Amino acid sequence: MLDGIHPTSGDISAYGAAQRLQATEKGATDFRLGSVHGVPASPPPEVLRALDSAARVDDELRSRGLRVSFDPQDDGSVRVGVVDESGDLVGVASSSSHALDVFSGDAPLVDLTA
Repeated sequence: MLDGIHPTSGDISAYGAAQRLQATEKGATDFRLGSVHGVPASPPPEVLRALDSAARVDDELRSRGLRVSFDPQDDGSVRVGVVDESGDLVGVASSSSHALDVFSGDAPLVDLTA
């Protein structure tokens, strides 16, 4: 025992860990949701492409130390902005639809960070 850490039992080799990981991943791929009438088993391809585009924009912002901020306004609209690590606003979308254009890749990211 080392500083309250007890020795483990069982297979602690990399091979054993890999086997357990494979078993876990296999269980994850076998998971299926029950069928719901009228609901597809997976999102349509265009939705998956839109999610990929949004993820790429988010990755780019995070690599710059930035993140998206959604702020509800009193009039019911939502202001979409970009903030830095300190929470300071560095850019605002001219409209929610413009922000969606940026996240879908139809408008340049610089539009939100300039």
